[in-house]
Amino acid sequence: MAILEVLAPDITWQSPWKSLWATSNHSVPLAFSRRTTRKGRVAHPRHIAVVTRATSSREKEEALEQTKRSTWFDWNSEWYPVAIEQELDKGVPHAVTILGNELVVWWDRNGKNWQVFSDKCPHRLAPLSEGRIAENGHIQCSYHGWMFAPGTGSCSRIPQAQPGDLSVRLSPRACATVYPSMEQQGILWMNFSASASSQIKPPFFPVLEDADFVHYWATSDVPYGYEALIENLMDPTHVPFAHHKLQGNRNKTGPVSYTVNKFDRHGFKGSTGRGDVVFMPPLSFVMEIRIPPKQKVLSKLSSKLEESDKITYTVFMCVPVLPGRSKAFWSFPRNFAKSIHFYTPRWLAHLRHMLVLDSDLYLLHIMEQKQERNEREFTPTSADAFVLGFRRWLSVYAGGAPGYAPHIDRKLPSSPPKPQLMDRYENHVKRCPTCMAALRSFKLAELGLQIAAIATVAVASIRRSWWGILGVFLWIASRYTARFIRKNYHFHDYNHALVK
Repeated sequence: MAILEVLAPDITWQSPWKSLWATSNHSVPLAFSRRTTRKGRVAHPRHIAVVTRATSSREKEEALEQTKRSTWFDWNSEWYPVAIEQELDKGVPHAVTILGNELVVWWDRNGKNWQVFSDKCPHRLAPLSEGRIAENGHIQCSYHGWMFAPGTGSCSRIPQAQPGDLSVRLSPRACATVYPSMEQQGILWMNFSASASSQIKPPFFPVLEDADFVHYWATSDVPYGYEALIENLMDPTHVPFAHHKLQGNRNKTGPVSYTVNKFDRHGFKGSTGRGDVVFMPPLSFVMEIRIPPKQKVLSKLSSKLEESDKITYTVFMCVPVLPGRSKAFWSFPRNFAKSIHFYTPRWLAHLRHMLVLDSDLYLLHIMEQKQERNEREFTPTSADAFVLGFRRWLSVYAGGAPGYAPHIDRKLPSSPPKPQLMDRYENHVKRCPTCMAALRSFKLAELGLQIAAIATVAVASIRRSWWGILGVFLWIASRYTARFIRKNYHFHDYNHALVK
Protein backbone atom coordinates (compact mmCIF):
# COMPACT_ATOMS: atom_id res chain seq x y z
CA MET A 1 0.00 0.00 0.00
CA ALA A 2 1.20 3.50 -0.82
CA ILE A 3 1.08 4.69 2.79
CA LEU A 4 3.40 1.95 3.93
CA GLU A 5 5.67 2.42 0.94
CA VAL A 6 6.28 5.99 2.05
CA LEU A 7 7.02 4.84 5.58
CA ALA A 8 10.12 2.89 4.67
CA PRO A 9 11.18 3.66 1.10
CA ASP A 10 14.81 2.70 1.66
CA ILE A 11 14.14 -0.91 2.63
CA THR A 12 15.32 -3.20 -0.15
CA TRP A 13 15.66 -6.92 -0.27
CA GLN A 14 19.21 -7.75 0.72
CA SER A 15 18.99 -11.04 2.53
CA PRO A 16 21.79 -11.19 5.10
CA TRP A 17 21.68 -14.96 5.05
CA LYS A 18 22.59 -15.05 1.36
CA SER A 19 25.84 -13.18 1.98
CA LEU A 20 26.56 -14.64 5.36
CA TRP A 21 26.27 -18.23 4.23
CA ALA A 22 27.27 -18.08 0.60
CA THR A 23 30.39 -20.13 1.33
CA SER A 24 28.83 -22.41 3.89
CA ASN A 25 27.01 -25.74 3.59
CA HIS A 26 24.81 -24.88 6.56
CA SER A 27 21.10 -24.21 6.10
CA VAL A 28 19.61 -21.28 8.01
CA PRO A 29 16.29 -22.00 9.71
CA LEU A 30 13.77 -19.19 10.12
CA ALA A 31 12.89 -20.24 13.66
CA PHE A 32 15.95 -19.91 15.81
CA SER A 33 15.83 -19.41 19.55
CA ARG A 34 17.12 -16.22 21.13
CA ARG A 35 20.73 -16.73 22.11
CA THR A 36 22.20 -13.28 22.68
CA THR A 37 23.72 -12.04 25.87
CA ARG A 38 22.53 -8.95 27.73
CA LYS A 39 25.82 -7.21 26.87
CA GLY A 40 25.10 -7.49 23.18
CA ARG A 41 27.41 -10.36 22.26
CA VAL A 42 26.05 -12.98 19.93
CA ALA A 43 26.22 -16.28 21.74
CA HIS A 44 26.05 -18.66 18.78
CA PRO A 45 28.79 -18.77 16.13
CA ARG A 46 26.18 -19.59 13.47
CA HIS A 47 24.86 -15.99 13.78
CA ILE A 48 28.25 -14.37 13.09
CA ALA A 49 28.76 -12.90 9.61
CA VAL A 50 31.25 -14.87 7.51
CA VAL A 51 32.03 -12.69 4.50
CA THR A 52 34.57 -14.77 2.68
CA ARG A 53 36.93 -17.65 3.15
CA ALA A 54 39.99 -15.47 3.64
CA THR A 55 43.35 -16.99 2.94
CA SER A 56 44.68 -15.73 6.25
CA SER A 57 43.17 -14.97 9.64
CA ARG A 58 44.20 -11.31 9.31
CA GLU A 59 42.40 -10.88 5.98
CA LYS A 60 39.36 -12.58 7.43
CA GLU A 61 39.31 -10.23 10.44
CA GLU A 62 39.72 -7.16 8.22
CA ALA A 63 36.88 -8.27 5.94
CA LEU A 64 34.61 -8.92 8.91
CA GLU A 65 35.45 -5.55 10.47
CA GLN A 66 34.75 -3.75 7.18
CA THR A 67 31.35 -5.44 6.90
CA LYS A 68 30.48 -4.45 10.48
CA ARG A 69 31.39 -0.81 9.85
CA SER A 70 29.18 -0.64 6.75
CA THR A 71 26.15 -2.41 8.17
CA TRP A 72 26.26 -1.90 11.95
CA PHE A 73 23.39 -0.04 13.59
CA ASP A 74 24.30 2.99 15.72
CA TRP A 75 21.84 3.36 18.60
CA ASN A 76 23.09 6.84 19.52
CA SER A 77 22.52 8.36 16.07
CA GLU A 78 18.76 7.65 16.09
CA TRP A 79 15.88 9.92 17.08
CA TYR A 80 13.86 8.82 20.11
CA PRO A 81 10.39 9.97 21.21
CA VAL A 82 10.55 11.76 24.55
CA ALA A 83 6.92 12.61 25.27
CA ILE A 84 3.57 13.54 23.77
CA GLU A 85 3.88 17.28 23.36
CA GLN A 86 0.41 18.22 24.61
CA GLU A 87 0.95 16.20 27.81
CA LEU A 88 4.00 18.20 28.89
CA ASP A 89 3.59 20.93 31.51
CA LYS A 90 5.46 24.03 30.35
CA GLY A 91 5.85 25.32 33.89
CA VAL A 92 8.13 22.62 35.30
CA PRO A 93 11.10 20.46 34.20
CA HIS A 94 10.41 16.80 33.42
CA ALA A 95 12.72 13.82 34.08
CA VAL A 96 13.04 11.26 31.27
CA THR A 97 15.31 8.22 30.82
CA ILE A 98 16.27 6.78 27.41
CA LEU A 99 18.87 4.01 26.96
CA GLY A 100 19.90 4.54 30.58
CA ASN A 101 20.69 8.22 29.95
CA GLU A 102 18.94 10.57 32.37
CA LEU A 103 17.47 13.62 30.66
CA VAL A 104 15.54 16.73 31.64
CA VAL A 105 12.91 18.25 29.34
CA TRP A 106 11.87 21.86 29.86
CA TRP A 107 10.13 24.66 28.01
CA ASP A 108 12.09 27.63 26.71
CA ARG A 109 9.55 30.42 27.03
CA ASN A 110 11.78 32.84 25.12
CA GLY A 111 12.50 30.63 22.14
CA LYS A 112 9.08 28.95 22.31
CA ASN A 113 10.45 25.41 22.03
CA TRP A 114 11.29 22.40 24.16
CA GLN A 115 14.81 21.81 25.42
CA VAL A 116 16.42 18.45 26.21
CA PHE A 117 19.44 18.55 28.55
CA SER A 118 21.41 15.93 30.41
CA ASP A 119 19.75 15.70 33.82
CA LYS A 120 22.75 16.81 35.86
CA CYS A 121 24.19 20.10 36.95
CA PRO A 122 27.93 20.21 36.08
CA HIS A 123 28.66 21.65 39.53
CA ARG A 124 27.80 18.79 41.92
CA LEU A 125 25.71 16.59 39.56
CA ALA A 126 22.34 17.41 41.16
CA PRO A 127 19.38 16.54 38.88
CA LEU A 128 18.17 19.57 36.95
CA SER A 129 14.72 17.94 36.74
CA GLU A 130 14.34 18.79 40.44
CA GLY A 131 15.07 22.43 39.68
CA ARG A 132 12.85 25.15 38.25
CA ILE A 133 12.45 27.43 35.26
CA ALA A 134 13.61 30.84 36.47
CA GLU A 135 12.05 34.22 35.74
CA ASN A 136 14.52 34.91 32.92
CA GLY A 137 13.50 31.66 31.18
CA HIS A 138 16.65 29.72 32.07
CA ILE A 139 16.68 26.44 33.97
CA GLN A 140 17.99 26.70 37.54
CA CYS A 141 19.51 23.95 39.66
CA SER A 142 17.76 23.66 43.03
CA TYR A 143 20.97 22.77 44.91
CA HIS A 144 23.19 25.87 44.53
CA GLY A 145 21.19 28.01 42.11
CA TRP A 146 23.37 27.68 39.00
CA MET A 147 21.45 28.71 35.85
CA PHE A 148 21.78 27.45 32.28
CA ALA A 149 20.65 29.08 29.05
CA PRO A 150 18.47 27.28 26.50
CA GLY A 151 20.00 26.23 23.19
CA THR A 152 23.64 26.32 24.26
CA GLY A 153 23.50 25.10 27.86
CA SER A 154 25.98 27.84 28.82
CA CYS A 155 26.07 28.80 32.47
CA SER A 156 24.31 32.15 32.91
CA ARG A 157 24.62 32.53 36.69
CA ILE A 158 26.72 31.21 39.58
CA PRO A 159 25.48 32.90 42.78
CA GLN A 160 28.63 31.96 44.72
CA ALA A 161 31.07 33.50 42.20
CA GLN A 162 32.48 37.00 42.52
CA PRO A 163 30.47 39.51 40.43
CA GLY A 164 33.38 40.46 38.19
CA ASP A 165 34.84 36.97 37.76
CA LEU A 166 33.53 35.62 34.44
CA SER A 167 36.22 32.98 33.93
CA VAL A 168 34.40 30.36 35.98
CA ARG A 169 30.99 30.91 34.42
CA LEU A 170 32.41 30.95 30.87
CA SER A 171 34.39 27.76 31.34
CA PRO A 172 33.22 24.90 29.07
CA ARG A 173 33.11 22.74 32.19
CA ALA A 174 30.36 24.97 33.59
CA CYS A 175 28.01 24.21 30.67
CA ALA A 176 25.09 21.78 30.79
CA THR A 177 24.95 19.11 28.08
CA VAL A 178 22.36 19.90 25.40
CA TYR A 179 20.87 17.36 22.98
CA PRO A 180 19.19 18.08 19.62
CA SER A 181 15.40 18.00 19.82
CA MET A 182 12.44 18.65 17.56
CA GLU A 183 8.68 18.34 17.44
CA GLN A 184 6.91 16.27 14.79
CA GLN A 185 3.36 14.94 14.53
CA GLY A 186 2.59 15.75 18.15
CA ILE A 187 5.70 14.01 19.54
CA LEU A 188 8.83 15.59 21.05
CA TRP A 189 11.96 13.84 19.75
CA MET A 190 15.63 13.91 20.81
CA ASN A 191 18.93 12.63 19.46
CA PHE A 192 22.07 11.76 21.44
CA SER A 193 24.37 12.82 18.62
CA ALA A 194 25.36 16.48 18.94
CA SER A 195 26.07 16.51 15.20
CA ALA A 196 22.70 15.05 14.21
CA SER A 197 22.38 15.54 10.47
CA SER A 198 19.57 17.80 9.30
CA GLN A 199 18.90 15.21 6.61
CA ILE A 200 18.10 12.53 9.17
CA LYS A 201 14.63 13.00 10.61
CA PRO A 202 12.47 11.00 13.04
CA PRO A 203 10.09 8.42 11.58
CA PHE A 204 7.20 10.07 9.76
CA PHE A 205 3.77 8.42 9.56
CA PRO A 206 1.77 9.74 6.57
CA VAL A 207 -1.46 8.12 7.75
CA LEU A 208 -1.50 10.48 10.73
CA GLU A 209 -1.75 13.39 8.28
CA ASP A 210 -4.62 11.82 6.30
CA ALA A 211 -7.86 13.74 6.92
CA ASP A 212 -9.90 10.57 6.40
CA PHE A 213 -8.39 9.00 9.52
CA VAL A 214 -8.90 9.91 13.18
CA HIS A 215 -6.29 9.22 15.84
CA TYR A 216 -4.60 10.36 19.04
CA TRP A 217 -1.33 9.47 20.75
CA ALA A 218 -1.08 7.60 24.05
CA THR A 219 1.91 6.40 26.07
CA SER A 220 2.83 4.36 29.13
CA ASP A 221 5.87 2.98 30.90
CA VAL A 222 5.95 -0.81 31.26
CA PRO A 223 7.99 -2.99 33.67
CA TYR A 224 9.66 -5.12 31.01
CA GLY A 225 12.39 -4.41 28.50
CA TYR A 226 12.50 -3.06 24.97
CA GLU A 227 12.86 -6.50 23.37
CA ALA A 228 9.87 -7.95 25.24
CA LEU A 229 7.75 -4.89 24.40
CA ILE A 230 8.44 -4.79 20.68
CA GLU A 231 8.14 -8.56 20.28
CA ASN A 232 4.76 -8.44 22.01
CA LEU A 233 3.49 -5.72 19.69
CA MET A 234 4.78 -7.62 16.65
CA ASP A 235 2.70 -10.66 17.66
CA PRO A 236 -0.99 -10.05 16.83
CA THR A 237 -1.92 -13.70 17.46
CA HIS A 238 -1.59 -13.20 21.22
CA VAL A 239 -4.42 -10.63 21.23
CA PRO A 240 -7.51 -12.91 21.33
CA PHE A 241 -6.00 -14.92 24.18
CA ALA A 242 -4.08 -12.40 26.32
CA HIS A 243 -6.74 -9.69 25.76
CA HIS A 244 -9.80 -11.94 25.67
CA LYS A 245 -13.02 -9.87 25.41
CA LEU A 246 -10.98 -6.67 25.43
CA GLN A 247 -9.51 -6.83 21.93
CA GLY A 248 -10.57 -10.22 20.66
CA ASN A 249 -12.07 -13.55 21.61
CA ARG A 250 -10.12 -16.73 22.34
CA ASN A 251 -12.93 -18.81 20.82
CA LYS A 252 -12.68 -17.07 17.44
CA THR A 253 -9.20 -17.82 16.19
CA GLY A 254 -7.69 -19.80 13.34
CA PRO A 255 -4.53 -20.47 11.33
CA VAL A 256 -2.49 -17.51 10.09
CA SER A 257 0.10 -17.03 7.40
CA TYR A 258 2.58 -14.24 8.17
CA THR A 259 5.52 -13.51 5.92
CA VAL A 260 8.65 -11.34 6.08
CA ASN A 261 9.34 -10.19 2.53
CA LYS A 262 12.23 -7.75 2.80
CA PHE A 263 14.95 -7.64 5.42
CA ASP A 264 18.13 -5.61 5.90
CA ARG A 265 19.77 -3.20 8.38
CA HIS A 266 16.90 -0.75 7.78
CA GLY A 267 14.35 -3.23 9.17
CA PHE A 268 11.86 -5.37 7.32
CA LYS A 269 8.53 -5.46 5.53
CA GLY A 270 5.97 -8.20 5.81
CA SER A 271 2.34 -9.17 5.48
CA THR A 272 -0.35 -10.65 7.70
CA GLY A 273 -2.68 -11.49 4.83
CA ARG A 274 -4.96 -8.67 5.96
CA GLY A 275 -2.46 -5.88 5.41
CA ASP A 276 1.19 -4.88 5.32
CA VAL A 277 3.61 -4.45 8.21
CA VAL A 278 6.79 -2.37 8.43
CA PHE A 279 9.52 -2.40 11.09
CA MET A 280 11.69 0.74 11.08
CA PRO A 281 14.56 0.28 13.55
CA PRO A 282 14.98 0.71 16.30
CA LEU A 283 11.54 1.56 17.63
CA SER A 284 8.72 1.85 15.04
CA PHE A 285 6.36 -0.92 14.00
CA VAL A 286 3.30 -0.22 11.82
CA MET A 287 0.64 -2.78 10.97
CA GLU A 288 -2.18 -2.27 8.49
CA ILE A 289 -5.49 -4.04 9.19
CA ARG A 290 -8.12 -4.16 6.46
CA ILE A 291 -11.64 -5.14 7.47
CA PRO A 292 -13.64 -6.31 4.43
CA PRO A 293 -17.18 -4.90 4.21
CA LYS A 294 -20.07 -7.14 5.15
CA GLN A 295 -21.89 -6.05 2.03
CA LYS A 296 -21.19 -3.94 -1.02
CA VAL A 297 -22.13 -0.28 -0.83
CA LEU A 298 -23.86 1.56 -3.66
CA SER A 299 -21.83 4.61 -4.66
CA LYS A 300 -23.73 7.88 -4.94
CA LEU A 301 -21.47 8.96 -7.79
CA SER A 302 -21.78 5.80 -9.86
CA SER A 303 -24.27 3.12 -10.66
CA LYS A 304 -21.58 0.52 -10.04
CA LEU A 305 -21.31 -1.39 -6.80
CA GLU A 306 -18.09 -0.50 -4.96
CA GLU A 307 -16.49 -2.10 -1.98
CA SER A 308 -15.79 0.14 1.01
CA ASP A 309 -13.01 -1.28 3.22
CA LYS A 310 -12.58 -0.27 6.82
CA ILE A 311 -8.90 0.36 7.47
CA THR A 312 -7.07 0.81 10.74
CA TYR A 313 -3.38 0.95 11.57
CA THR A 314 -1.49 0.10 14.71
CA VAL A 315 1.40 2.55 15.03
CA PHE A 316 3.79 1.58 17.82
CA MET A 317 7.03 3.12 19.03
CA CYS A 318 9.05 1.21 21.63
CA VAL A 319 11.67 3.13 23.61
CA PRO A 320 14.40 1.31 25.58
CA VAL A 321 14.57 2.93 29.02
CA LEU A 322 16.58 0.49 31.14
CA PRO A 323 17.04 -3.28 31.21
CA GLY A 324 13.63 -4.54 32.34
CA ARG A 325 12.00 -1.18 31.67
CA SER A 326 10.65 0.43 28.49
CA LYS A 327 8.16 2.99 27.24
CA ALA A 328 5.45 2.50 24.61
CA PHE A 329 3.88 5.12 22.38
CA TRP A 330 0.90 4.12 20.26
CA SER A 331 -1.78 5.42 17.96
CA PHE A 332 -4.57 3.56 16.16
CA PRO A 333 -5.64 5.73 13.19
CA ARG A 334 -8.81 4.49 11.48
CA ASN A 335 -11.23 5.64 8.78
CA PHE A 336 -14.42 4.41 10.50
CA ALA A 337 -16.31 4.85 13.80
CA LYS A 338 -15.16 8.47 13.89
CA SER A 339 -17.97 9.63 16.19
CA ILE A 340 -16.73 7.27 18.91
CA HIS A 341 -13.32 8.91 18.68
CA PHE A 342 -14.71 12.41 19.13
CA TYR A 343 -17.28 11.69 21.86
CA THR A 344 -15.37 9.23 24.07
CA PRO A 345 -13.75 11.10 27.00
CA ARG A 346 -9.99 10.74 26.85
CA TRP A 347 -9.75 9.62 30.49
CA LEU A 348 -12.18 6.78 29.75
CA ALA A 349 -10.11 5.69 26.75
CA HIS A 350 -7.01 5.69 28.97
CA LEU A 351 -8.72 3.38 31.48
CA ARG A 352 -9.26 0.89 28.69
CA HIS A 353 -5.65 1.23 27.55
CA MET A 354 -4.43 0.45 31.07
CA LEU A 355 -6.71 -2.58 31.28
CA VAL A 356 -5.32 -3.91 27.99
CA LEU A 357 -1.74 -3.34 29.15
CA ASP A 358 -2.43 -5.10 32.45
CA SER A 359 -3.92 -8.17 30.83
CA ASP A 360 -0.54 -9.40 29.55
CA LEU A 361 1.88 -7.32 31.67
CA TYR A 362 2.64 -10.06 34.18
CA LEU A 363 3.03 -12.66 31.40
CA LEU A 364 5.61 -10.55 29.58
CA HIS A 365 7.55 -9.79 32.76
CA ILE A 366 7.88 -13.50 33.60
CA MET A 367 8.68 -14.42 29.97
CA GLU A 368 11.51 -11.89 29.95
CA GLN A 369 12.98 -13.35 33.14
CA LYS A 370 12.98 -16.83 31.60
CA GLN A 371 14.50 -15.62 28.34
CA GLU A 372 17.40 -14.07 30.25
CA ARG A 373 18.07 -17.52 31.69
CA ASN A 374 18.27 -18.77 28.08
CA GLU A 375 15.38 -21.18 28.53
CA ARG A 376 14.65 -22.64 25.12
CA GLU A 377 11.65 -21.60 23.01
CA PHE A 378 9.82 -23.45 20.23
CA THR A 379 8.47 -21.26 17.42
CA PRO A 380 7.35 -23.59 14.61
CA THR A 381 4.60 -21.54 12.88
CA SER A 382 4.58 -18.40 10.75
CA ALA A 383 2.70 -16.61 13.57
CA ASP A 384 6.16 -15.81 15.00
CA ALA A 385 7.62 -14.56 11.71
CA PHE A 386 7.77 -10.88 12.75
CA VAL A 387 9.21 -11.70 16.18
CA LEU A 388 11.92 -13.84 14.60
CA GLY A 389 12.57 -11.16 11.99
CA PHE A 390 13.15 -8.63 14.75
CA ARG A 391 15.46 -11.00 16.66
CA ARG A 392 17.42 -11.63 13.50
CA TRP A 393 17.81 -7.88 12.86
CA LEU A 394 18.84 -7.28 16.48
CA SER A 395 21.42 -10.07 16.33
CA VAL A 396 22.89 -9.36 12.89
CA TYR A 397 22.90 -5.57 12.81
CA ALA A 398 22.40 -4.11 16.31
CA GLY A 399 24.73 -6.00 18.62
CA GLY A 400 22.08 -8.29 20.09
CA ALA A 401 20.74 -5.73 22.60
CA PRO A 402 19.97 -2.00 22.91
CA GLY A 403 22.97 0.31 23.21
CA TYR A 404 22.50 1.34 26.82
CA ALA A 405 24.81 3.88 28.45
CA PRO A 406 28.14 2.32 29.53
CA HIS A 407 27.40 2.61 33.26
CA ILE A 408 24.16 0.60 33.02
CA ASP A 409 24.14 -2.96 34.37
CA ARG A 410 22.61 -5.15 31.64
CA LYS A 411 21.24 -7.65 34.14
CA LEU A 412 17.47 -7.59 34.69
CA PRO A 413 16.31 -6.31 38.08
CA SER A 414 14.66 -8.78 40.45
CA SER A 415 10.90 -9.23 40.21
CA PRO A 416 8.91 -7.05 42.64
CA PRO A 417 5.59 -8.18 44.19
CA LYS A 418 2.74 -8.28 41.69
CA PRO A 419 0.85 -5.24 43.09
CA GLN A 420 4.03 -3.18 42.80
CA LEU A 421 4.81 -4.53 39.34
CA MET A 422 1.33 -3.66 38.06
CA ASP A 423 0.98 -0.32 39.86
CA ARG A 424 -0.87 1.81 37.34
CA TYR A 425 -0.07 5.01 39.16
CA GLU A 426 3.69 4.49 38.84
CA ASN A 427 3.56 3.07 35.31
CA HIS A 428 1.27 5.65 33.76
CA VAL A 429 -1.06 7.81 35.84
CA LYS A 430 1.44 10.15 37.54
CA ARG A 431 2.96 11.08 34.16
CA CYS A 432 -0.37 11.55 32.35
CA PRO A 433 -2.16 14.89 32.88
CA THR A 434 -5.44 13.42 31.60
CA CYS A 435 -5.43 10.58 34.13
CA MET A 436 -4.19 12.82 36.96
CA ALA A 437 -7.04 15.26 36.35
CA ALA A 438 -9.55 12.40 36.36
CA LEU A 439 -8.01 10.95 39.54
CA ARG A 440 -8.26 14.30 41.33
CA SER A 441 -11.92 14.58 40.29
CA PHE A 442 -12.77 11.12 41.61
CA LYS A 443 -10.95 11.80 44.88
CA LEU A 444 -12.88 15.04 45.24
CA ALA A 445 -16.13 13.15 44.57
CA GLU A 446 -15.21 10.58 47.22
CA LEU A 447 -14.53 13.33 49.77
CA GLY A 448 -17.78 15.10 48.89
CA LEU A 449 -19.80 11.90 49.32
CA GLN A 450 -18.21 11.26 52.71
CA ILE A 451 -18.97 14.77 53.93
CA ALA A 452 -22.53 14.56 52.64
CA ALA A 453 -23.03 11.16 54.30
CA ILE A 454 -21.82 12.45 57.68
CA ALA A 455 -23.97 15.58 57.41
CA THR A 456 -27.16 13.69 56.53
CA VAL A 457 -26.64 11.17 59.34
CA ALA A 458 -26.12 14.09 61.77
CA VAL A 459 -29.35 15.73 60.59
CA ALA A 460 -31.21 12.42 60.87
CA SER A 461 -30.00 11.92 64.44
CA ILE A 462 -31.41 15.31 65.43
CA ARG A 463 -34.71 15.23 63.55
CA ARG A 464 -35.20 11.45 63.53
CA SER A 465 -36.08 11.50 59.82
CA TRP A 466 -35.47 9.39 56.74
CA TRP A 467 -32.26 11.34 56.07
CA GLY A 468 -30.36 8.60 57.83
CA ILE A 469 -31.18 6.19 55.00
CA LEU A 470 -29.85 8.72 52.48
CA GLY A 471 -26.69 9.05 54.57
CA VAL A 472 -26.12 5.29 54.41
CA PHE A 473 -26.47 5.30 50.62
CA LEU A 474 -24.07 8.24 50.33
CA TRP A 475 -21.50 6.41 52.47
CA ILE A 476 -21.83 3.28 50.33
CA ALA A 477 -21.35 5.46 47.22
CA SER A 478 -18.18 6.94 48.74
CA ARG A 479 -16.80 3.44 49.42
CA TYR A 480 -17.63 2.39 45.87
CA THR A 481 -15.80 5.46 44.54
CA ALA A 482 -12.77 4.62 46.68
CA ARG A 483 -12.77 1.07 45.30
CA PHE A 484 -13.11 2.44 41.75
CA ILE A 485 -10.08 4.67 42.32
CA ARG A 486 -7.97 1.87 43.78
CA LYS A 487 -8.91 -0.57 40.99
CA ASN A 488 -8.51 1.79 38.03
CA TYR A 489 -5.67 4.08 39.10
CA HIS A 490 -3.50 1.85 41.30
CA PHE A 491 -3.75 -1.93 41.06
CA HIS A 492 -6.08 -4.19 39.11
CA ASP A 493 -5.19 -7.87 39.04
CA TYR A 494 -6.12 -9.58 35.78
CA ASN A 495 -6.97 -13.28 36.27
CA HIS A 496 -7.35 -15.00 32.89
CA ALA A 497 -8.94 -18.07 34.47
CA LEU A 498 -11.91 -15.99 35.65
CA VAL A 499 -12.63 -14.31 32.29
CA LYS A 500 -15.13 -16.60 30.60
